[in-house]
Amino acid sequence: MVHENCGVVGFFSLDGHNVIPYVLDSLRALQHRGQESWGFAVPSKSPYKTLGLVSASRNFRYIIRKFNSHAAIGHVRYSTIGKSNLDNAQPLKIKDLCIAHNGTIANVEELSNMVG
Repeated sequence: MVHENCGVVGFFSLDGHNVIPYVLDSLRALQHRGQESWGFAVPSKSPYKTLGLVSASRNFRYIIRKFNSHAAIGHVRYSTIGKSNLDNAQPLKIKDLCIAHNGTIANVEELSNMVG
């Protein structure tokens, strides 16, 4: 296994097309950067997060239908701190804010309080 750090992608369609197929393809291309977990978030639903490789997933058609969205961010994780579990998988969502990062957010408590 190659151990990089993480991979982050984001897509937005001005004409309202579903960007989820592009997110999944991009995460598959970036999975060498993080083999522990992967996921994505769209504005209107809870994030989709799972453990393991993107390429091991067998339900892409279902995901594309369920998460049809014009905007999304995605993340593949290789942890440098924290356990390898779904609680630490990304993206994270607080109210209407979705975030994926490659590292540690030093002021996470302050940012959480600002969002509510």
